[in-house]
Amino acid sequence: MSAEIRWDEEHRDYYFRYKAEVSFDMRPNRFRKSIPPVPFLSKSSGFDDGGRRHTINPFPLPGSAKGEGRRPDVIIVRGQSNRWPGRGGTDHDSKAQTPNLLRLVEVKFPGDVWGGNRSDYRAIAGDNSRMTVLWVDGGDRRSEELTEAVLKAVFLGLLAGRKRLRARIRTMKPVAQPAWFEVWNALESVTDSAESGVAAL
Repeated sequence: MSAEIRWDEEHRDYYFRYKAEVSFDMRPNRFRKSIPPVPFLSKSSGFDDGGRRHTINPFPLPGSAKGEGRRPDVIIVRGQSNRWPGRGGTDHDSKAQTPNLLRLVEVKFPGDVWGGNRSDYRAIAGDNSRMTVLWVDGGDRRSEELTEAVLKAVFLGLLAGRKRLRARIRTMKPVAQPAWFEVWNALESVTDSAESGVAAL
């Protein structure tokens, strides 16, 4: 999920409404609850370079103590023309930022527990009304079905002896010649059409 969002972010120069795994500095909020956690931004050049994107470094706070940094799955912002993914306040260079965080989304898979994250994520979002938790169920069964679908798609492709062509599923123009979809595309149609029984989010 994060990789797909990151691809969209990168191809829009990070002017995008969805931001994957934004790292937040929880330390300012620990000292004063009125100060929102601060998103870590890309490195500053030392000049007035406002509008920096969030860092994609998963560990932007080397040597930090447990709980000083948090990284929710997805941040949705109000305006994509503003790269700032936080609630406001100031960044680490003491530059004032316009509040832009619309919603924090956390995805929980079977066996994934909150630990101490819940209250921290609420601090990042501001309150419960700007926070969504998606509980995903049936992951193990989905994995088995996807594995089966991969094997079938590969075997049938080899059996047919056709040359594979890479083609996007959603193209603006029709593909001019017969093409095999990449395996991950074939999987989706096989498992979805078979009503895999995976519970909806």
